[in-house]
Formats: sequence, structure tokens, C-alpha cells
Amino acid sequence: MKLIGLYTLPDIPNLEQNHSRFAEINNLEYKKFHIRNHYEKWALVYHLLESHPGETLVFTDAFSYFVSLDFDLDLSEPIIIQELHGKVMDNFFVVRSCQETRKIFHEMRRHSAQRFTGETNFLFELPLPQGTAKPYGYQTQSGKRFNLDLTLPVSSKNFVVNNLPLGFCADENAVSRYGAGAVSDILVAKYGGFGWGSQFVSESDILCHHRPKDFVPATDLEFEILNPGKKLALVTLSCSEPGTPPPEYAKVSERNFRDYAQHQDVTLYIYKAIPSELKGLHSTWTKPYLVLRHLTQHEYISWIDADMLISREFRLPGGEDVIVYNDPGSWHFNAGFITFRNSEKTITFLHAVIARCEALDDRSSLYVNGSDQSQFIEEYLVHFPDSLPRSNLVANIPTVFDKLREPGPGLWHFMGLNPPSVRAIVMDYYAVNYCL
Repeated sequence: MKLIGLYTLPDIPNLEQNHSRFAEINNLEYKKFHIRNHYEKWALVYHLLESHPGETLVFTDAFSYFVSLDFDLDLSEPIIIQELHGKVMDNFFVVRSCQETRKIFHEMRRHSAQRFTGETNFLFELPLPQGTAKPYGYQTQSGKRFNLDLTLPVSSKNFVVNNLPLGFCADENAVSRYGAGAVSDILVAKYGGFGWGSQFVSESDILCHHRPKDFVPATDLEFEILNPGKKLALVTLSCSEPGTPPPEYAKVSERNFRDYAQHQDVTLYIYKAIPSELKGLHSTWTKPYLVLRHLTQHEYISWIDADMLISREFRLPGGEDVIVYNDPGSWHFNAGFITFRNSEKTITFLHAVIARCEALDDRSSLYVNGSDQSQFIEEYLVHFPDSLPRSNLVANIPTVFDKLREPGPGLWHFMGLNPPSVRAIVMDYYAVNYCL
């Protein structure tokens, strides 16, 4: 038997170690290949099956890792592959090379050749015979989940230990640290592998390796001021929903913000609950109120979202009334980090944003009425019509960019990494390795 790594990314050392260790424990020969697209993947799978008649091959990719090292599958069936929402989960599957399976994968190769070859990581319908794919939730002989997708909400709810997903590689300390379920409930965990960002980074390379510290908040205070009276200030709100405690990732960013404030000698305002006068608003809609509350006490104040990190050497910007940063999507800018100068023009702008928001019928959820970001953008276009686009300001970038592998002084926004427990682990990894 062989374990075959089909990798679309070149820099996944932790995953490769995870795969290699699994192969070693289970007496599998480990081989790895770099592929660029689906056609190359299925062409290579077919070629390997042709080259090893009668042998069982185990295939994995750059977004999947072994949580358990016990390989206890029933290998009497020629194919073990799982289906989810009508799509084949081709991140991890087992095939015995025989005439029947080679015919199936020959058809897969032909099918994928008809598609755009640059379509790297999107699942699509594969011509598997009826009943070939196992239903999602298929279990091994000892009851482990065969292939679990950590991006699904049901996964994050049903497989949690100490508020973290069961996404850790098994080792001798795993049971004592995370409980027996951490090494016995799942065979393979998958995260990512879809969207254009997967061409640059695999969060699974972090999840299979990084052991975060306990996410313990520095204090239980709902509001706290660190380094009061400085010229520059940061303000953040860490609760994500009204009446709920801060998520795990907000505890990571709080540690980071505190360290930054001490290192750069700036004031830090930490809100862990929505102020009583703003009850009824989702946390994202409180931004203009909280900035305006503290603006006049400083020369500049910057809002920073709780799912961001800031490196020690980053210097808060200045020189303009309102300084915004690029959004990785189609928005004019991203409201996760904005710097405001203590000026009449800025105060007028913030009051205009508040008036626009208060004219809306609903602000009880994140994206209702276009979110606060759309309101900031509309007023920015009115008050600063000559300041967009902001193509030269690229600090507010998400983790999907490859430059995060070796980041310099800057900001990093971990938006879109769900569930929140996964976001916490990835943020902790970058906080420990790049922000100190």
C-alpha cells in the first residue's frame, strides 16, 4: 500500500510531516507529487492505478491531515470516497487498482479534461457510478469519522474540545491535553481547498501542527483603558454578538493589541460588551459611536476589528482626516481598520455616518442593510470624493495571500476563516510567529 500526496502547494512542511508520520506508523510507502489543476490530479491518479495493478493506494491533498494515526478501514471495497451535498470529497480517498476502478478514473480524467485546466480547487460533479461514494459521516471500523470537513458549522459544533475543533494531529500528549475524543473520533480532517485563496496558503498546515496557548482573557472587565492620555490610540470591541462573550479569536487579538500598545506607547480602549446605550445594535454597528466617544482625547485614533492582528513594528498612520485601507473584495475599502484624525472634518464625517445608520430600519445583525462598511463608504464618497481608490494602501489583507508566509510590519485581517475556533488557532499561530 502507498500513501500518495497530491499537492497544489509547495510550502506545507507540517502537513507533509503529518502525512509521512501516518505512512510510517501504518507501513505505507509515502510518495508526493505536485499538481496544478484537476486534470493533472485525475490523470496522475489514473496513471498510478495503471502502474500498480492489484495494489491499494491512499490519496490525500494539501488541505487534509490525519487526526488519528490508526488506519482501520475495511479495505474489502475497491473504492472508499465520501460525498457531501452532491459533490465528491476528493481530498481523501482510497482505491484498489483493478479493472473496475481504473475504468472509473479513466472517465474522471476524460471528464476533467473538458473543464478549464486552471480550475484548481473547486469540487465538481464526478462521473462516479451510482452508490460508489459513501454518505457524509461514513465511519471506520472503530467508529472514527472517515473524512470530516471542519468548515461546516455542524463540524465545529459536534467536534469540540476546550472550545477548539478536533483538528490536532495525534501525539503522546493529545489524550491528556484534549481528551480521548481528540485522537479517536476522526481519521482525516479537511480545511480549505476551495476558492482562489487556496492557491497560496493551506490553513491545514497550521491546524495539524500548531498548539495554541489557553485562550484566557487578561481581565473580565467589560471596558478597559490601557496607557491613557497618549497622542495615538486604538479602540476595539471584542464581542461578536449582543449578549455573548468574546469569541476565542478575540482573546488572541486582545493579547496582541495589549502587547502592541505597550511596545508603541499608544492608548488602547478594549470593549468586551456593547455599552448599555447602544444595546440592540450588532457589535459592528457600534464603530462610529465608540470612535467618536474617544476621538477628542487624542490626535489620531484607529478602529481595529477583533479578528485582526498588528505587528509590534507597525506605525499607526497619520496626515489625513480619515485613512482607509484596501478591501480584498470589491468594496472601496475595508472598515476593519480605519484611522481618524481629531479634526472638525472627521467629527462631521462620523456624525454623518451615524445619521445614515440611524435612518436604517434594522442594525441587529452583521450584514443587514449592507453592513456598517457600506455606510462608511457612502459617506466617505461624499466627504472625501478625491481620496478613492486607495490602491496604494494594502495593509489590511487577509490570510489568503502568500506574503503572509513572511510578513513584515503590518496588519493582518483574518476575516472569512470559519468556524471561529479555527480562526483562533490560525490567528494564534501568526501572533506567536510574526507579531512579536
